[in-house]
Amino acid sequence: MMQQHSNPSRRYVVTADGSQATLYSCTPGTHGRARVEKLDSVGNTHLDEHERHRPTLLDAARRGHAMPSMRATSFPHSASQGHEVEEEQRRFAHDVKNWLGRNREVVGAAPLTIFAPPHFLGLLRHQLGDPAGANPGAPDLRECELTHLQPNQLAEHPAVRSLLAF
Repeated sequence: MMQQHSNPSRRYVVTADGSQATLYSCTPGTHGRARVEKLDSVGNTHLDEHERHRPTLLDAARRGHAMPSMRATSFPHSASQGHEVEEEQRRFAHDVKNWLGRNREVVGAAPLTIFAPPHFLGLLRHQLGDPAGANPGAPDLRECELTHLQPNQLAEHPAVRSLLAF
């Protein structure tokens, strides 16, 4: 985390999805363009967590262990892959909430906007308590997938440009 100097025209933007979140500082630049600087990021350490810790029947065979009989009751019980991905993203949304708390000293009272795709935005809303209008210092949550953009591309994106009308 970096300590930022007080600047009334500084805004902060977070781009997030189910695998990563990145905090950017945005200040007025030359020729009416915003200057966007990457400050911090966090990755989803829960990705494929379920698969890493679950032995498979093929692994057992490779290690020379006897294969269980192939009756229906002998198959491992597990949730669907979609449920596991959902759980990994839910955990990551909680991690993002904690990460934002740790970066609170950097952001201070400056405006913070979080851009995320629809599904992950819903998970963040749940974690952050859907701050819309309830708390003046709460982040502004906006639906938009921007995690793939570099800082210079982020500064040029219409969603960010409209937000950063310095």
